Amino acid sequence: MKLLPSFQTTFLWLFLAAFSFQVTSQTTIVKNEFISDNNDPSISSNQHQGVQSITPTLQGDDSWEFTTSVNNGSSSYSNDKFKSGPRSLVLTDWWNGKEYVEFNEVDVSAYTNVLLSIAYASDNDLSANDRLDLIYYIDNIPTTVTLIQGGNGTVDFGVSNNNGTSQSNAYTLSIPDTASTFKFTIELITDDGGGESIYIDDVFLTTNSTSDYCVPDQIGDWNSYYITNVNFEEINNTTSGAGGLYSDYSSEIAYIGVGGAVNGNVTVRLNNYNTNAKLFVWIDFNNNGNLNDAGEEFGFDAVGANDVVVPINFSIPSDAYIGNVKTRIALISDIRTEFGPCRGNYASGEYEDYTINIVDAIAPSPRLQVSGNNTVITHNDDTPSATDDTHFGTIGVGQ
Repeated sequence: MKLLPSFQTTFLWLFLAAFSFQVTSQTTIVKNEFISDNNDPSISSNQHQGVQSITPTLQGDDSWEFTTSVNNGSSSYSNDKFKSGPRSLVLTDWWNGKEYVEFNEVDVSAYTNVLLSIAYASDNDLSANDRLDLIYYIDNIPTTVTLIQGGNGTVDFGVSNNNGTSQSNAYTLSIPDTASTFKFTIELITDDGGGESIYIDDVFLTTNSTSDYCVPDQIGDWNSYYITNVNFEEINNTTSGAGGLYSDYSSEIAYIGVGGAVNGNVTVRLNNYNTNAKLFVWIDFNNNGNLNDAGEEFGFDAVGANDVVVPINFSIPSDAYIGNVKTRIALISDIRTEFGPCRGNYASGEYEDYTINIVDAIAPSPRLQVSGNNTVITHNDDTPSATDDTHFGTIGVGQ
């Protein structure tokens, strides 16, 4: 076997490591590792108190808010499943009841390749009919998954650290790119006995896109050039506007069928010194993480002064990616060298991001067929005719 020289081996290793990072890198949307400064939020309820609930204050960099509820049981942070620092959330049932944790709804409309990961464990007290259920809601449609069915002994995390998806028994769920909202609930359901405990940890909602979109830079603000309204399809976003800014309105979504044509308007503010600005729209039709591909740029003249309405129009290619795609709109005072979706090269203006959700084309419903004197009236024909006994005009009410 021929071995590579050490410097080549090192280079190859670095290349593979970099490639691996690009493929597997993840961006956290929200997460909860149940970080605590020893001021643990705990709650309990006996059979006479009914359901008790608490929404803990998040600590550290935890960002996914949740509410835990108990009915004849308790909930708290625990390191029972760890030998030291890391913690988890434990639900304990004292008799036959249901304890549950509800994680708040998250807007995922601006993301693709979204993944839920949650690690779970249990003690050895779950009987055959006890179980741990996860109920997730994609656009408010529920689906139930049983994570643990009792009677099979202890379930451990497997890895005693808080680092997201590396837990050996983590449950993962891929969320469709077409989803707008996501939330989920964890339920411990028991029938008898008492003292059953389950643990959850490392709750992550991530997007594993292999590339990040550029943030536009070098946007000049030396004169008043900015966007005040974007209006097409479902998007109608009015803003106060300011020159030199980049704003992310990716939660504003337009739904357009593949192959469809779009007509809309963008209202801009121009000063009196330059009335020949340009408006650009970039759409990542192939969803490859950049806005520089052929056919993804549309330019429109912005002629006038003060408040100017710029008509925009474009079509969705027949081979476009189905799902959410990045859409960037920019107003600039003039086109300069190296200008593009990532850089204004200090031309005065503003950049804004939106989302287009490209959907499969749906065949149009059949038109209503109208006849007169048993003669079919041709679509869009408004010519009076004795043959089909039609007359088009305005008739006053009551006449």
